[in-house]
Amino acid sequence: MVNIAMFIKISDNLQSMKIAMGIDANGGEWSDGEPPTRKIVKALSLFQKDNPNISFVLYGDERLIRRHLKFDDGDRASRYNDVYSFDSSRTSIVNCLFGGKEREKSEHAIKDDWLKDNIEFTNARANTSTVKLMEDLSAGETIDCACSAGNTEDLISSATINSKLIDGYGAKRPLLPALIPADNRRFILADVGAVTDITPEQGLAFAIAVNEYAKLVLGWENPRVKILSIGEEKWKGNEFTKGLRDIIVEYNCNNTNELNFDPDKPYVEGDTVLLEDKADIVITDGFSGNVFIKVMKGTLKMTGGKLKNVLFNPKSVLDGPLMLSTALYAALTYFPFRISSHYRGFKNFNPDKHNGAPLLGLNDYAVKMHGSSTVRGFYTGFGVTRDYHNSNAIETIRQVLSTK
Repeated sequence: MVNIAMFIKISDNLQSMKIAMGIDANGGEWSDGEPPTRKIVKALSLFQKDNPNISFVLYGDERLIRRHLKFDDGDRASRYNDVYSFDSSRTSIVNCLFGGKEREKSEHAIKDDWLKDNIEFTNARANTSTVKLMEDLSAGETIDCACSAGNTEDLISSATINSKLIDGYGAKRPLLPALIPADNRRFILADVGAVTDITPEQGLAFAIAVNEYAKLVLGWENPRVKILSIGEEKWKGNEFTKGLRDIIVEYNCNNTNELNFDPDKPYVEGDTVLLEDKADIVITDGFSGNVFIKVMKGTLKMTGGKLKNVLFNPKSVLDGPLMLSTALYAALTYFPFRISSHYRGFKNFNPDKHNGAPLLGLNDYAVKMHGSSTVRGFYTGFGVTRDYHNSNAIETIRQVLSTK
């Protein structure tokens, strides 16, 4: 499944290509008892050592960034001073404001006039780190790629206005593909919330863009494409899923750059895609995709919480075994991994391994990271940003979309 030759080619490119990466140092949330800026700086100090040909521009509160660069945190600073040493010769800082509170939908958004809404929003936050980051990325003078763990809506709005969308992409906003862990494997779900309503034509553009990303960045050879639906039979679904199936079949008949799509088995269900190895890329609208990942996340949290509560805080001698048996039954039945896979299976569900989703459809290389990323998670996100830029995927996506 993995194209080893592609990975070797990417590795060679990393050694010779000099790039500048922009990082939103104000973005993210507190986790592991640390503020986001400190985690970003720590991750960057590690990432710099492994990537000597990359320079970095931090967008954020300069006073706060410089304070964390010194690691002024008592004993911990002295213990980790060598590990988190910082190369300031390859790093600069652009002083920016924090993004502020989540916005309310304007009259333009309510009327579904996203272009005017994004312009209105971007102008209102002109000096914030996310907006300044995307402005500089679009200008192409100081940075070549960018990543942010800040508010998703802020990033997408600013990216849409500044970087513009690829001709032939069709949708009004870039899509967010999520790399979902399953049983010792991964699959891509797209979209997961950026574009809630799409047409079959836009769904085809999503499939093409994600297919090229999977091949060029992840090294997946000929990934299998399916559509998220309520059943696997081709007569099931709604107007969107049936229309998308028909348009993909038509595309494959008229293009040499065809998708690996089975017209007789075009769909996959939400449970099947987690439990069985049937698809590498799953296409859906952003509304359904966002519901999918949030239900999955909530189920895992709920089941894990029940297990923890029963194992460590049983309410009574009678309640404990009953709740434990119920929770274990749910875990063994519904968890998308087997106990026999032991630690290797559990490791695949570590979110730090899957951090970083590209904003596909944009004319620039931008990546969204988890808001609650750890130091290791930020390190992974920086690597995704680097690999996405070095793959030249946007140019390939642009060429393929021009033929659809």
